[in-house]
Amino acid sequence: MRKRIWTSIFLILFLALIGGLFHNALKPESLSPGGVLPEIVFRSEVGFSERLRVDSTRMTLVVYFHSDCEPCLSQLQLFNETPSVLENTRIFLLTDEKDFFAHKRMYTWPNLMNASNFTWGIAEAEQLVEGLGARVTPSIYIFDGNGTLLKKIVGEIKLDGLLSELRKYDNPNAI
Repeated sequence: MRKRIWTSIFLILFLALIGGLFHNALKPESLSPGGVLPEIVFRSEVGFSERLRVDSTRMTLVVYFHSDCEPCLSQLQLFNETPSVLENTRIFLLTDEKDFFAHKRMYTWPNLMNASNFTWGIAEAEQLVEGLGARVTPSIYIFDGNGTLLKKIVGEIKLDGLLSELRKYDNPNAI
């Protein structure tokens, strides 16, 4: 009798887990190409509250990362080694790590700290998931000057691949 009860409980939990996985997998993306830059508020490295915003004269990249993620560290290092290649692109580097600034982790990438087109920020995880659909790090979102999402890149991308994506949209100011 006990064995049947435990088997039934296990089966119910297993089916609930599978159902939840299917529900998440089939749920439409919260931001797909053609969508508009979401209203996301983040805390900047100087402690001010800011909003994501596009620059009407150039493309905007939103990069979601985490400092414990190896592909993210590699992506940030790539940006750090070649910040001038992207100097005509507005780039927001967002994490949901509440202690990111307290631990001075951004100092790992000094060239990004000094580049005027890069902005560091800490946003609430819920905002990132709801607004961008960001669940995987790194994720890069390419927006045009009107705030329309052109491309979502999930996972690490090499510099040549990113530049190729930016060139696809024929914006001479993008790179």
